[in-house]
Amino acid sequence: VKCYMPRSQRTRSARAIANDQAIRDAAVFEVLRVGVDHVSLRDVGHQAGLTHGATYARYEDVDELLVDLWNSVLCARAIAMFELCLRAAEEPNTSSVGALFDFMRYASPADVAAIHLLLTARRIPTLHEEVEPFIHHHLERESNKFSNESPTFTRGKTVFAMMMIQIFADERFGPDRVYHAVLEKLLLETLETD
Repeated sequence: VKCYMPRSQRTRSARAIANDQAIRDAAVFEVLRVGVDHVSLRDVGHQAGLTHGATYARYEDVDELLVDLWNSVLCARAIAMFELCLRAAEEPNTSSVGALFDFMRYASPADVAAIHLLLTARRIPTLHEEVEPFIHHHLERESNKFSNESPTFTRGKTVFAMMMIQIFADERFGPDRVYHAVLEKLLLETLETD
């Protein structure tokens, strides 16, 4: 499953593209500052340095902004994190687990915002429609390689949940590098155990 962006009928100007990026960056900031349920277009526009009207000219409402944010930025971040978790579960070694922990240690605000949207999407019907394909394809999938019941897939989902919690905790309370090192070693040992 890919994250889809709607195709525009016309070529957008460099300024419009820059405004879109400023709005998305501001939306990530606002999700982290006030939470998904309290994001407002007015505050996003102000944070982006745009007029209130400019933000409303681009988005009808906050739900449309959150859908765009998920499709244009956050879905890809969630997929990257999930694939790292699944790779660590499938081939547990210092390289795969190290790559996962590097992602966690250097998580961007967009990574944290992706977690926020994943955790709250069910409360916002239009956003839920966009997030549901990620959930279905990645977290509930059945494929030739893994079935929903395979131990590797279950471990990958468990590691994904753990990483989401750790990234969220690091954003809220600050990272603890010593704890990360202990957790990385413990996870590797656990995944290597059959």
